[in-house]
Amino acid sequence: MNKTLVSAFCIIIVMFTAVVWSAPVPDTGQTLCYNIAGDVITCPSPGQPLYGQDANYSINPMSFTKLDGSGNVLPSSATSWVMVKDNVTGLVWEMKNSKDGKTDYSNPHDADNTYTWYDSNPATNGGGSGTPRAGTDTEDFIKSLNDVRYGGYSDWRMPTIKELAYIVNYSISYPGPTIDTGYFPDTVSSFYWASTTGASSTGAAWGVYFGYGHANDNHKSYSYYVRAVRGGQSGLFANLVISPASRAVAKDAGATMFSVSNTGTGTMPWIATVTSGDSWLLISGAIGTDSGTITCSFTASASSSARTATIRVTATGATGSPVDVTVTQAPTPGQLVLVVTPTKQAVSNDDGATTFSVSNTGTGDMLWTAAVTSGGSWLAISSGASGTNAGTINCSFTANASSSSRTATIRVTATGATGSPVDVTVTQPTGCTATLDGNLTLHISVLSYLNPSWGAPSFWAYFIYEYNPTYPALILFKMTNAAIITAPTFLCKTSETSTLSDDLKIHIPNVLLADGITLLSVDMEYSPAFSTNGNTYFVVIKYGVVS
Repeated sequence: MNKTLVSAFCIIIVMFTAVVWSAPVPDTGQTLCYNIAGDVITCPSPGQPLYGQDANYSINPMSFTKLDGSGNVLPSSATSWVMVKDNVTGLVWEMKNSKDGKTDYSNPHDADNTYTWYDSNPATNGGGSGTPRAGTDTEDFIKSLNDVRYGGYSDWRMPTIKELAYIVNYSISYPGPTIDTGYFPDTVSSFYWASTTGASSTGAAWGVYFGYGHANDNHKSYSYYVRAVRGGQSGLFANLVISPASRAVAKDAGATMFSVSNTGTGTMPWIATVTSGDSWLLISGAIGTDSGTITCSFTASASSSARTATIRVTATGATGSPVDVTVTQAPTPGQLVLVVTPTKQAVSNDDGATTFSVSNTGTGDMLWTAAVTSGGSWLAISSGASGTNAGTINCSFTANASSSSRTATIRVTATGATGSPVDVTVTQPTGCTATLDGNLTLHISVLSYLNPSWGAPSFWAYFIYEYNPTYPALILFKMTNAAIITAPTFLCKTSETSTLSDDLKIHIPNVLLADGITLLSVDMEYSPAFSTNGNTYFVVIKYGVVS
């Protein structure tokens, strides 16, 4: 299927699910398109590369109406209003006012007021009541609105995490606030509580940080902002679950099945497509509502290596969607296949260690050996120089004090195996080059702090990439270790020096990737939103390949 037909088919799926889905979801508001390097581009047309981004579509565009204190509709030009109605979801939102940096708990609508999360009702608090605080917890806040029948209603409540996320406008960049301030003035670029308790800890609850526009959880004892809501769908959301998430099948032709279920409360139409491996795996049951079965058939394998197919199940608007299901088919028996990963590895310029994985993706017993064929003066195999089938090669290396990078080679040999021998390349840069290894650990060996009053000290620092499923577009690195370098043993050119500025932004001119070849230029900045519970996080704001 060509790219144009794939794009057209995806649009049909989105239109189909949008029509039958009983709970409209507002558009994100995203209006810009980007290339692979993260640069803003003119949005592609159907059939062009990178078409299908968020900004290519506007489904259920955001729409709001200003209301007076009795719920009457006001013109959009009104300069004074009491509530805001979301015309897509039907939810009615509380207005905030008096944003001046000073709290005033006699006015529950004061934009500067913050509250601890507290809900004494076991039926709604998710198993953790939170932290009561006289007059300044969320239960007291909601009660104050309902006691006076704010806007003529007494059913005000905290929003669910999905409801709160629906008013985020993703066309607005940091520092925000990421919301339409024409309808929601006096919004603070900070964290706002939702009613949803965390799944892994009942002592935490979800919310939205309106600086970046992402959702995350915080401990219920912390004081944050809150905006009340009433009406709407009151939590009728679907939750997509597929079982099993992966399955291994035999080499012979046959069939297999996967179960689809909706563990939420809303109606959930779903569709399944084969996104890879469609040359040997076919779906005969690919569409349904709520619970159902995906029935697949597959052809026999004549290959000496295993092959994998992926089934993507999509339920628009459902939590957990889409789900990718993996089907792996065994190879034809009697074949040895040598696989070593990775085959290229960049390591730190300091003393250290690295590992390589050896496996046999065929059948039968595969005996293998490993030896350093070049670079033995600084790289050595400390253990795992031989094995049967699967194993790990453990290597140690000395620090590179020279002014140029160096390379070593490890040869892995398995007699009679397909792919043998495999040459593994290990690259060690100078101290001026940062590295990102196969475990996604970022090592900056020299980081100069740009503050003349400090005498321009240098640091070394380690960071580890950490994926955040609630905000997948961000590239997050958590700092795991750092220290001042008292006496650097080498000097770096200005164009090669990594720098830390006073506003806590890091510029790294050279980051060597694990392939030992690719160099990136990376810029990161400190993220106060993610740096909680004693952790320190930086967000990648720009990166590109160094030519």
